Amino acid sequence: MFSKYWYNFFGAAIHYGGMIGSCPFGWDWEENRVIAVKWREWLFQFIFLMVYAPYVSVLMTVKVIYYHAIEDYRSLALMYGLWNWAAMIFLVGLLQIIYGHDIQRCINEFFEYSETFEDAYITRKKKCEFKRKIWMLDIMMTAVGVIIGLEILATSTHHAFFPHDPAYPASLITKEDFTTSMFIALASFYFCGQCVVCTLIGLQVAAVTNFMFVVTLIILPEFRTGRKSRYITVAHLRTFQKLPLAYRTLQILFTMFMDIYGRLLIPLQTLCTNQILFCNFILLTRWEEIDVLHRIILIFWTMITMGGWTGILECSGTLFLVGARTLTSWKHWNWGTPWRNMYMKKFRRSSQPIRVHHGSCYTIRKSTVLEFCMGIVRDTFRIMLIDK
Repeated sequence: MFSKYWYNFFGAAIHYGGMIGSCPFGWDWEENRVIAVKWREWLFQFIFLMVYAPYVSVLMTVKVIYYHAIEDYRSLALMYGLWNWAAMIFLVGLLQIIYGHDIQRCINEFFEYSETFEDAYITRKKKCEFKRKIWMLDIMMTAVGVIIGLEILATSTHHAFFPHDPAYPASLITKEDFTTSMFIALASFYFCGQCVVCTLIGLQVAAVTNFMFVVTLIILPEFRTGRKSRYITVAHLRTFQKLPLAYRTLQILFTMFMDIYGRLLIPLQTLCTNQILFCNFILLTRWEEIDVLHRIILIFWTMITMGGWTGILECSGTLFLVGARTLTSWKHWNWGTPWRNMYMKKFRRSSQPIRVHHGSCYTIRKSTVLEFCMGIVRDTFRIMLIDK
């Protein structure tokens, strides 16, 4: 179901990302599958637990407390915002360490299911229409790669021009003691660190967004009966012989997927909310006390966090709507005989709609994105009133 370009791009990210310690997996170029490589797992755990975690937990926390005590709002805003970003990255990396083998198995089984689905049910006449949908995956993967490259370039350039900003280790060194060789060493260290972090986040974004895109816009609508729009799959898929097996397999795969990544929903939404509210607070109440560069940084953080999370909520809400409508469509469909109708009725009652959720405590619905945006606006006014 994925193009050769997509497989090569994803495989290259995993292969070369594992060599720098940002991914605990390897890539089989012949089978296009994720494989377990022991030394990459050890390298990833070493870099994450021995380098990244102490830096986040000690240095950045101490700096946030220090700048808050002296009421340096420019430095406090930068450090607190980076602390939120670092906490998000820490959660993603910790998930890789704990559920690495489950993530590998889930990705490989989804690749196998999508390829089997394409070979068995997509007709030759609809191949062109199917490829028009698939090219969007290539654009999404390319966009992830471009964003990663721009992020590495932007942060490294910022470090080169502003080495004494509180975000960097060089801020602990006075300008008199700061030499050219020390600058090169710190710039190289930060550049390598950004490569590791951006590749780690980019791989997660690529896997999650492409999985959601394929399920939401390509596979799941084909199970819906009575659609007025054209199908790209054979009609035999929507019979009582084929549909239960194909749908149940997809449901099990998505359940495995949510058992892993569903644990991040509540913590990530909390951190995104915290990031947006703090940036809004500093921008609205301390506008005159921060310089132009850090105003731009805070505005950028607000836009990218708000846009990214609302995009995830919108896609998840669409998946919830499509999943509910798919099960509802079976209720009013005539499957041929009374026995078949009874069989599909029992199957429908035993099936759960495919949706983004964490257990039974949190489910992303179509209205969740509106609730999130309204909550951001409401809480921004609240913190401004508290400050006054």
